[in-house]
Amino acid sequence: MHIASSPFAAHQAKPAASGFFIAPEKADSPVKQEFLEYARMTPAEKVRRDILEAMGLKEEDLAGLDPKLREAIENRIKETIKMKVEASEEQQTGVYIDIKA
Repeated sequence: MHIASSPFAAHQAKPAASGFFIAPEKADSPVKQEFLEYARMTPAEKVRRDILEAMGLKEEDLAGLDPKLREAIENRIKETIKMKVEASEEQQTGVYIDIKA
């Protein structure tokens, strides 16, 4: 039986133009959705999420906190983002180092 005529043909890997096989996609894969959400985040959003995760919080949790505590956490997030931006601006790229000396 030829694969194209198989009732399972729609669910089988298909050769790509490069000759490699591409696995069929699962449209609602939670892993894929999580990756896409992360990939669409700005660097500041990633830092924010990482800080909240380190504290064991999510955005929903933060919204329900006491206003003073929430403000303290928001200030910490802002300072961390500011430090990371300043650190990345200080990095010199393309600097030549003579290792023979």
